[in-house]
Amino acid sequence: MQMAIGEAHKLDEAGSRRVGESLIQLVNGLIQAKPMAPEFRRSPLEALRERIVAYIDANLARSSLSAEDIARHMGCSRRYLHRAFEGEGATLERFVWHRRLERSKEELLSPARASASISEIAFAWRINSSAHFSRAFKSRYDVAPRELRERLRAVVH
Repeated sequence: MQMAIGEAHKLDEAGSRRVGESLIQLVNGLIQAKPMAPEFRRSPLEALRERIVAYIDANLARSSLSAEDIARHMGCSRRYLHRAFEGEGATLERFVWHRRLERSKEELLSPARASASISEIAFAWRINSSAHFSRAFKSRYDVAPRELRERLRAVVH
């Protein structure tokens, strides 16, 4: 705890808040002296990964979303950030890419976005090449974006 307090001046406001919340949880756990059931315990890496995923989901449309940005916001190194994803079978960058493809797919299927072009949807999720988007989308979902849209239109009409 002393080390955390001594290092707190080096953190930004969000980092200081996270450290403070962690210290409060630690003290609360010590006061209650009730161990958590094993199925509810999370390792620090699991807790970090959950925070990273929430941050990514909230900032997916930002062009400045990067490993450096996420690490800075999480108050950790890029290496530690990547360690949180080691057991997931995908790198952090691949995870962000897959999330962007998922959001693109949701919009391609959304009646509210039916008038938007496939390129507009891809660009909205920071996928800057239509050709690359189409290849990656087909590889991930076994259907090209245009085919998906055509199938949807056939079902609707």
